Amino acid sequence: MMQKLYLHIGTGKTGSTSIQRTLSKVRGDFYFFSDSENGAKIFDNPDEFKARLEAGREYKKIIYSSEWSYLADAAAVKALHESISTDFDVEVIIYFRRQDEFEVSRYQQVAKHGDGLSRGGQGAIPTFSAVELNYFDIAEKWGQFFNVTVRIFQRSKLVDGDVVLDFASLVGVNVAPSEVIRANESAGIVEVKLGHIINQLKLHHLKPVLLKGAPPSAPSKASAEQMRLFYEQFKYSNQQLFDKYLNGIQGFDEDFSRYPKRNEDMWNEDTADAAIRHVLIKLSDGIFDESKAVQDRNVELLRDAAIALESSDLRLSLRLMTLAHKYRPYGELINQKLSTYDCALKAGKLTLAVNIEQPRSGSGDATKNLFVFFNRFLKRVLSKK
Repeated sequence: MMQKLYLHIGTGKTGSTSIQRTLSKVRGDFYFFSDSENGAKIFDNPDEFKARLEAGREYKKIIYSSEWSYLADAAAVKALHESISTDFDVEVIIYFRRQDEFEVSRYQQVAKHGDGLSRGGQGAIPTFSAVELNYFDIAEKWGQFFNVTVRIFQRSKLVDGDVVLDFASLVGVNVAPSEVIRANESAGIVEVKLGHIINQLKLHHLKPVLLKGAPPSAPSKASAEQMRLFYEQFKYSNQQLFDKYLNGIQGFDEDFSRYPKRNEDMWNEDTADAAIRHVLIKLSDGIFDESKAVQDRNVELLRDAAIALESSDLRLSLRLMTLAHKYRPYGELINQKLSTYDCALKAGKLTLAVNIEQPRSGSGDATKNLFVFFNRFLKRVLSKK
């Protein structure tokens, strides 16, 4: 009797990290490994992968998890089949998440941890579809070579409403609810938008520092109607999937009431203000390479940002003006402002009344000025890195 080998191939954004972290800690008569743990990849390093399989020969079964393996082309899947099918009884397990929900989650992940761009726009849902969202084609690609078990990533379809417990039941591993390790918390619109701006500017090395401590905000969501229209383009291929792999049982619910009536995936004054303040605080904390980040024209940006904040956050104005002073110690306006801020704060004032005769970097309220600063700052200052 051949040894059982389970291949968990994804898809992404269906709790794979939680599955991997949990099974790496649970003990039993099985051998578990994943890409995230040791770098062994089915398609990138087949020799290392086969070596790991051999290391698990003494166990009853082997479980391998790689959440993006489902993207492999048919030739690679065929080669894998030829490599392992004579030695193992292989079962492929794949979870599918409703396409609109998948994209929203992917959009957040790319902002937080990735270095790519959102597909086709600035919103939470892409303006064009992707091959990886045709779930029937994915199942067929693997199904022509292996036995494939399709599961729906939806609480009502999972064992005890939990993907880790659901997967454990499929592979015959005992996992208590208390042993489940959660991962990948969702991000709010401020963190997501900042992450995508950093990606667009290709400043990936700054992402961990800039996103750390980002102000909390509501999730980035497109409207229910926009989400429904996006999902509609996959209904036919989804039904093919349900008919062949789920015995015709409807897989995804079609409830879009969890989304707002209007788009909530773009900047507004509050979220933009919070994001800009966060970046400015990071700057005033000196997180950037000063010799590169602060140049003459950028001192003016710091000065103007400090002025823009006077009527709403005098402490932050002082921090930014102090940094501007460091690089332009004899600036007349900078010194004048520092003296004004210091006196006002000592007097217990947290804001200054707006003086229309004051020099300004632009017109309008503080948020508008900060918008101007933010665009110039990110393109001019951070891109110096």
